[in-house]
Amino acid sequence: MHYRMLLAVAAIIVAGSGCMAPRGGSPAEKRQYVNLMGEETLSRLYAERPEAKRRIENAAGYGVFAQLATGTGIGGGGTGYGVVVDNETGSRSYMRMIQVSGGIGIGIKKLRVIFLFHNRDALRKFVTEGWEVGTEAQAAALLHHEGAEADTMGTMTEGVSVYQLTESGLFVRAALHVKKFFPDTKLNEE
Repeated sequence: MHYRMLLAVAAIIVAGSGCMAPRGGSPAEKRQYVNLMGEETLSRLYAERPEAKRRIENAAGYGVFAQLATGTGIGGGGTGYGVVVDNETGSRSYMRMIQVSGGIGIGIKKLRVIFLFHNRDALRKFVTEGWEVGTEAQAAALLHHEGAEADTMGTMTEGVSVYQLTESGLFVRAALHVKKFFPDTKLNEE
């Protein structure tokens, strides 16, 4: 039974991974697409949570990611892409992510996740090691920003805070998740 569940989650992640890739033909076009996604996400965050702008400006850096998350019974997963910005140097690291989660619930959702790195060590570790462990509890029924949602998302990664914005989906879930972030080598080439 658990084997079938893991296969189903893996199939959903693989199927969704093609949907959660930056658009564009060349690496420059894909970087531009990721940067635009980041700007749009931050604009929405600032409109919904005005205090976030000051927090991001005062942080060592921040990351903005687009993600597709799924949950089926006791398992779940996700995939996505984004950019991490070092506020001191202005450098950008383009990254990909995968997620595995365990908990109770079902659904699929598109979301944006914004990470705040409170110190240089947390920023460095995220870009070079890329692990994030956290919890989430969410009920969402959104279609193109219309509907209702109630969520809470926490991270167990020291020196990091997280904001989450759901774009669309139907999702009822309480889970522990592990995400692996890794550099997108093609997008980081100059």
